Amino acid sequence: MPALKTWSLVAVACCALTGALHSHSRPTLQETSDAHSITTLERIAGWRDLLAEGLAGWQGTHQRSGGVRVGPGWSYSEGVLTLDAGGRGGDLISKELFGDFELQFEWRVKDGANSGVKVRVPPVSPGQEVIGPEYQVLDDAGHPDGRVEKTSAAALYGLVAPAGKPKALHGTFRQGRVVARGDHLEHWLDGVRVVDMDLSSPEFELAKGSSKFAEIEDFGRGTGHVVLQDHGDEVQFRRVLVRCDDRLPGRVSERGLGPDLSGWSRLGDADYTGDGSVITGQVTGGQQSFLHTDQVFGDLILDVDVKLDVAMNSGIQVRSTVNHESRSLSGYQIEIDPSERSWSGGLYDERRRGWLDDLSDDERARAAFDLDGWNSYHIECIGPSLRAWVNGVPAANHLDAMTLEGVVALQVHSGPAGRIRWRNLRLRDLGRHDWEPLLLSPSESSAGSLKEPEEGVAQMDWHSESAGIWSFPMRECVGDFSLRIRYAGDGLLALQSSRELQEAMPFPRIAEDSREALHLEEDGTWTVTPLRGEGGKSVQDEHVLEVHSYGGRVAVVLNGVTLADRLVNAGGSRGACALEARVSPGQSLEIRGVDRLVQQASRR
Repeated sequence: MPALKTWSLVAVACCALTGALHSHSRPTLQETSDAHSITTLERIAGWRDLLAEGLAGWQGTHQRSGGVRVGPGWSYSEGVLTLDAGGRGGDLISKELFGDFELQFEWRVKDGANSGVKVRVPPVSPGQEVIGPEYQVLDDAGHPDGRVEKTSAAALYGLVAPAGKPKALHGTFRQGRVVARGDHLEHWLDGVRVVDMDLSSPEFELAKGSSKFAEIEDFGRGTGHVVLQDHGDEVQFRRVLVRCDDRLPGRVSERGLGPDLSGWSRLGDADYTGDGSVITGQVTGGQQSFLHTDQVFGDLILDVDVKLDVAMNSGIQVRSTVNHESRSLSGYQIEIDPSERSWSGGLYDERRRGWLDDLSDDERARAAFDLDGWNSYHIECIGPSLRAWVNGVPAANHLDAMTLEGVVALQVHSGPAGRIRWRNLRLRDLGRHDWEPLLLSPSESSAGSLKEPEEGVAQMDWHSESAGIWSFPMRECVGDFSLRIRYAGDGLLALQSSRELQEAMPFPRIAEDSREALHLEEDGTWTVTPLRGEGGKSVQDEHVLEVHSYGGRVAVVLNGVTLADRLVNAGGSRGACALEARVSPGQSLEIRGVDRLVQQASRR
C-alpha cells in the first residue's frame, strides 16, 4: 500500500493541552446506551438483528380468522419495538425457525406489566395456542407473578425458578439472553445465568409433569420460532439478536490433538501431551512455557474447556508473537487465575503493557471460575475488540489494536509444580483486519493556504498569517469505525463526531486545562482531544492515537494507554467525523499518517 503523505502544520491559534489521563473504566452490563442497532463487530461474530427490517421479519396472531397479520398494537421506531397495552397486537412470531442458538435482547416493561419471549415454538395455525419454553418478562415488584419464583422475571415460565437474580423492575431496559443447544437451555438476566436446565433430566421431567405442559411430548426440543408475547400490557424490546450454531462465520481451523500435536510447537520446558481429545500441560523444569499454533490468526472465535489439577496461574494467548531468542511469547493473554483476586477471564498483555482489563470492578466475572471443575472459555478477537467469557459470564471486554494477528497459545506458568488440561478446543478463523491509509483534504473553509510539495518530496505544508485552524472531513468514518492518527508537535488535535457529514465543524470549546480525553456534548456527539505525555513521550515524539467507535461505545487509546472507554449517545456514532487541527504562534503540528481499520478477505 502506498504510504500516506506527511502533513506539517505551522500557524497561529491557541495553546496545546498537556498532561495525561490514566484512569478509565470499561462499560458494564448494567450501563445502557442509546445504540439500538447491531454493530459491525457483532455482525462479523455471527450475530443477526431480528429487528433489522422492523416488523418485516415477523408474523402475527392478530385477527386469527384473517391469517397471520401483525396487529396494530405493535410499532417499531428507531430500533425500539413497542407493544401498546390493550391486547391489539397479538403474539409476534419470527418467520424463521431456529434450532441451536443464542438469543440476546433488551426488554423494558411498564409498571405492573407482563410479557415473555418464547423459543422453539412449533409452527402454529390461526387459532392455535402459541406454546414453547418462555423467558418471563415481568415487573417483579408490580405484578402478582413476581411473588412466585417460577413465574418471576427470567424464569422458565411455570417450570424452573431463576436463581441468584436481582429484582427486575419496570422503567429500565434489562438484558435478557437465552441459550438453546440440544436439550440444554439457559436463561440469563443482566449477565447472570439464572436458569441452567437439561430438558431430558429427571428434574425437568418432574417439573414438566406437574405443569400445564405435561402432555406436550417434544416441548422445547428441535427447531421452532421465536415469539414475543402479547399479554395485554405495554412492553418494549430492542437489540433482539440471534446467533445460530449451524451458521457461524468463518472456517474451522483443524488443530491436531493427536499424540504428536501436529500444527503446534512447544516453547519452554513444560511437557505437553495430547491424546486426541485432551491436551495436558505439566510443569517440569519450572520455566514459563507455551504450546503455540504454527499458524497465525487475526480475527477468531476460540472455545476451549480448562481444568486445573493443581491451583496454578495460566492463560490462553491470542494474537501473540513468538520470540525465539528469548524463548518467550508477547501479546494478549486471557487469564486463568485461581488466586484470591480471581481475575480469570481478564486481559493481560504478556511482556508488554501488563494488565489491560483486570476484573477488579467486576464481581460477577470474578466469581465465574470453578476451581475444582472444568471451565468453559469463549474468546472473540474481531478487529479492535478483545472479549472473553468464562462459563458464559462476560469477562474481558477491551478495545485495542496494537496487535491485529499472531499465534494462539496455551500457557503453563512458571512454578515448582502443576498440571493443566484443555479439551474441546474449537478455533474459527474469521480472516483479519488491517490498517489502510486515508488521504486528507482540508475543507474549503479551513484557515491557511496550501503549498504544493516539491517534486519527489512527499510532504504538504499549510501556512497561515492569521488563523491557524484546519478541518479535515472524515467521510470514511461513518457509523462504526476505528481510526489511527500518527502525529507530532505541540499543537492541538481534536476528532469530532457529527450527526451529519459537514465540510467543517466549529472547533470545540474545551478548557485549555481540561484533563479529559473524551468530551461528551449536549447534543449527544463527542470530541476526542488526545493529551500529551503518555508513555513517557515528549510533545516532539511521534504519538499514536487510536479512536474506536462502535454502537454507543467510544474508546480512546494513546500510545498504547487507554485514556477513555465510555458509552455515549449513539447519535454521534451514526454520523460522521472531522479532524480538527490548531496551533499557536511558535507551535507546530505534524500529522504523519491517518489510517482506518478495514476487514480484509481471508488469506486462504
